[in-house]
Amino acid sequence: MLLHMSHAAEHPHTSAKHAEDTRPAALWEAARHWLDCAIALFGGPVALVAEGFLTPRARAEFYDWLRPIEALARRLLVILAAEMRLAPVAARPPRARVRKRRLIAQDKDDSTRWRVAFQISARAAAPRSRTDKARTQTIRRDEFDCWPAAERLEALIRVIADPAPVARRLARRLAARPDKARALARPPKRRQMMGDWAVQAAADQALREAAWFDSG
Repeated sequence: MLLHMSHAAEHPHTSAKHAEDTRPAALWEAARHWLDCAIALFGGPVALVAEGFLTPRARAEFYDWLRPIEALARRLLVILAAEMRLAPVAARPPRARVRKRRLIAQDKDDSTRWRVAFQISARAAAPRSRTDKARTQTIRRDEFDCWPAAERLEALIRVIADPAPVARRLARRLAARPDKARALARPPKRRQMMGDWAVQAAADQALREAAWFDSG
């Protein structure tokens, strides 16, 4: 399974190609480069779904790649959101409603049609959905369903390809809650397996930019 993976020592995240340029545009380019590398190693979302299941080791290696790119994208989104200088959205009166959990059918052959959303908070759960019978089967402890990983990868692909819509929504939210801007901008508590220099650089800039939400 996932025989085209390389060992951690082969990761390009510490290459000198990106290590000296910490401008946001260069960091976005680094994120795109690393995402391309991850897709080359693990396959795209559709290829992941076709695998069916991940072994614990394959799953750990996949997320060792994905999490640093997500962490970098989150802080770059804070920078972009602050640069937009948008006013907060007027608060709407709360409405009483009952949330009903429902299953979402995804097209396993076309990830561009999937219903996914990039999770701004690192604590947010990965998108949940069900597509076919395999997703409802009991999974042994030595196997993990590929769908959550595939959906998370698709969401990351979309936000890196076109971050502006996500940043615009984020800007409205952070204008109303400046404390959230600082929380999102801070560097992760744990050192990233790869690309830590980029995440730290983005966090430093995001913290400076987040100050605008306090004064806005």
